[in-house]
Amino acid sequence: MPQSCKDKRPHKDWKKWDQENQSSTDLLDNIIPQDPNKPYDMLNVIETVADRNEFYQIMPNYAKNIMTGFIEVEGRSVGIVAN
Repeated sequence: MPQSCKDKRPHKDWKKWDQENQSSTDLLDNIIPQDPNKPYDMLNVIETVADRNEFYQIMPNYAKNIMTGFIEVEGRSVGIVAN
């Protein structure tokens, strides 16, 4: 992550790493249960979508039912708000 909004983020070769190490998308196909009332682990979903399976969570102990933070997707920084 850049230190400020005015700085460019450090360059990383995400394509090479992503092809070799990214989690299988089979997890995304099977993580959501058929019953919409059953819970599932949102952290697994976020880490599966993120480059290098990394999620920088902000204030994880503040609100246990909301996840906020940043990931990289195809080398771009993305803000996450999940429930």
